[in-house]
Amino acid sequence: MVTGAEVLRLPTLVPHLTHGWSAGLLCAAPAGCKNDGDHATTADDCPFRVVVVSADPVTGITSAYVYSSEQHSWTAEISMQHNYGFTVPVLCGARIGNDGALYFFTDGPEFCCLEYRMMSTQQLSLISLPSEWESNKWIAFMTAENGGLGLAMLDGYDLYTLSRETETGEEAVGGQCGLSYSSYCALCELLHSSNESGPLRWGPSTYGCFRPRHESTKSIPLPPPRSRLHFTQRNPPPTSSGRSMAPPCRRPPEMPEELVEEILLRIPPIEPAALVRASLVCKSWGHLISSPRFRHRYRSFHRGPSVMGLICNLKDVNGEYVARYVPASCPSARRHADDLRGWRVLDARHGRVLIRSLVHGAYLDVWDPVTGERRVLTATPPIKDGWNAAVICAGHGTCDHRDCRGGPFLVFVFGANDPDWISLSVYSSETARWDRPRRVAELPEHGMDVVPPCLVGNALYFGIDLSRSILRYDLATRIASVTDQPPGSFGCFTVPMGMKDGGLGLARLKGSTLSLWSLYAYPDGDLSWVEITAIELNRHLPAGALPVSSNFLGCAQGFVVFFVGTEDGLYSFDLKSGIVKKVCDDKGILSVVPYITLYTPGRHFHGL
Repeated sequence: MVTGAEVLRLPTLVPHLTHGWSAGLLCAAPAGCKNDGDHATTADDCPFRVVVVSADPVTGITSAYVYSSEQHSWTAEISMQHNYGFTVPVLCGARIGNDGALYFFTDGPEFCCLEYRMMSTQQLSLISLPSEWESNKWIAFMTAENGGLGLAMLDGYDLYTLSRETETGEEAVGGQCGLSYSSYCALCELLHSSNESGPLRWGPSTYGCFRPRHESTKSIPLPPPRSRLHFTQRNPPPTSSGRSMAPPCRRPPEMPEELVEEILLRIPPIEPAALVRASLVCKSWGHLISSPRFRHRYRSFHRGPSVMGLICNLKDVNGEYVARYVPASCPSARRHADDLRGWRVLDARHGRVLIRSLVHGAYLDVWDPVTGERRVLTATPPIKDGWNAAVICAGHGTCDHRDCRGGPFLVFVFGANDPDWISLSVYSSETARWDRPRRVAELPEHGMDVVPPCLVGNALYFGIDLSRSILRYDLATRIASVTDQPPGSFGCFTVPMGMKDGGLGLARLKGSTLSLWSLYAYPDGDLSWVEITAIELNRHLPAGALPVSSNFLGCAQGFVVFFVGTEDGLYSFDLKSGIVKKVCDDKGILSVVPYITLYTPGRHFHGL
């Protein structure tokens, strides 16, 4: 049993139950609880009872066992002889009223239930239920107006409630008793049921489970017998000949727009296609999903961005370079017809993916892999040799990047335009042109590394000189600087990354060891790399996936999730949870770029 964050293990029940049995839990002082009867706020240390009921259909003996949390033991068997040959199905017992009574349905030739009263007789009673309800499976115990036993039954579109009466006007004490049920419909209690008056009543339908609701809390008159709460007309009207017409085909009742909105808000952001399909159900859903109000609520509900998928740069079996998007929600659902053949992904940020042509010159496009939309840069970069690039939102610093995928952007290209210098040119989507290249740093021996850059705070970071150094470019001051990478990084695959404290970090794959580093700033201004952790991937990957490919390393910025290639495909490693899973079967992967954004639908949907 679970109470709060504690798990309580009850002692083994002897004898071992071999027949159908059920159990119920209740406070040890139902009427005199120290919380004034409010069992919803009962503390974890309040005493309780567990009642286990079992029936042997062969011997006709029904037994009850009670566990006391105060004595930490089970009581002696409480038994009752009957002649009905029923069993007790595995259904939760229901507590009715404040006198410590538990009720259990039975499964047998007669329609009846078992009653156990803890506070008075501490005996079992067998109660006959209305035989006309025997074939109905939508039936539940409830608390009647007088605090006694009641039943609720759903028959088609009609909800009936009945209360219990003894034939003599007195409650039966133990043994078997015959009872009748009078009709009533306590709508106030039914529609405003709480923990004090019993469990909430829910009704099944084609669309799920609904709770009847009434806006007023005032008392409403009792309807005449036989009482019922009618949801909609069930029987077709008769024709002039007296025969009933076939029921007309009619649309099911529509769900309230508020309920539809709450359901749609909970669609995970990593499944944007589900939002698109929902928008096509009907016009009202389409207008709701594309409305600014829904988009604002969707962004607020899900808050931060999600890893929507991966873009893999690979060589196919024909030796052709391909950029392939693999959605995170269903990797097997990717469509190879959407592959970008002859293109390479350089960077992805703020819902935009920067791709470079490898066939028709050094052209750049900005691509949205979810919608398929592509925005073509009007000219090739003015920097010709050994360059790498980054894309950011043009409003970085003031934009929250929750819904700016289609807005203006900037592309930064760093490369060797001069023999001894790294030059920078910036493209603005608002002016649709490149600015003049300018020198920002000395060109290292091995130039720029073609590794996805990183944006930390207000600065861009690029790997250079075969992982020997990092180029930092401050977007505010427009000043570049160079920092050495951790010792032993030269020739390894490294990826700059942001740390939780807002500083610069670095992930390095050396052989099968993944190590994480943080750049620590001393009070005197000196900088030094500190190793945070080192993980031996061979110990976490399945044997069939080895060896690990050290040719690339992917990093989902802000999620401490890394992607490594193996002989068996692409695997992800979540540093927080330690979970390792296979995300892609493709071979020949050269590099991966995670696509991180918060997808919110707009007025138009493309490519889904």
